[in-house]
Amino acid sequence: MQKQALEIFIRKPCICVGDNATLEVKECIVPSEIKWNVFSNLQITNQDGSSVEVKAISNGEAFIKATFENGQSYTKTFWVGVPELDPMMECVFSDDCWEICTSTYASLENEMSVKTIGQLNQQVTDWQWEKVTTNFNWTTSDNTATFMASQTGYISFRVRAKNKCGWSEWLISSLKVEKCDNNNPLREQFFRVYPNPTSYELNINLINPQNSTRLNASKF
Repeated sequence: MQKQALEIFIRKPCICVGDNATLEVKECIVPSEIKWNVFSNLQITNQDGSSVEVKAISNGEAFIKATFENGQSYTKTFWVGVPELDPMMECVFSDDCWEICTSTYASLENEMSVKTIGQLNQQVTDWQWEKVTTNFNWTTSDNTATFMASQTGYISFRVRAKNKCGWSEWLISSLKVEKCDNNNPLREQFFRVYPNPTSYELNINLINPQNSTRLNASKF
């Protein structure tokens, strides 16, 4: 019978700076006494057989490692504190998310999103957007904003995220607004529409011509 892999279980789902949290090995029979090691922003306050108590001393990714006498080890990575936002925004049609086209309506090519840094779940529960300049309109939903600016120049805004530990710092960003036409497009749009003809269901796929990657699919 295959041996079940070890797992480090955190009793507290969200750990904030200053909190104490208990972690334990989740297995019926622990192979031997455990040697616990912590890195970065954790401090061990107490430990016994199969569990350890740590204190979170700063915001960010945290690592803890359990090592047994037979050399077997397991590492747990988790997030501590308020969210931290990635300064690199994501956009639909281009790798360059710092320019948009003038527009008086909500367009997908002027839609951008913000994410948290790294791959860990920072358990974001709310997002807040605010204008820094007033020369544009927009719509926002969670971590996504769609911009509408009728004049060229620059627009500026800020965004932050919240989890059970509180709000992140504001991420302030600026976008350059260009007048786009057939001679000066910021982005080309390619679509695959099928089946054609149809009287019931129409599929529309947005395709990036630079890397031939399908970006999105919608059904109407």
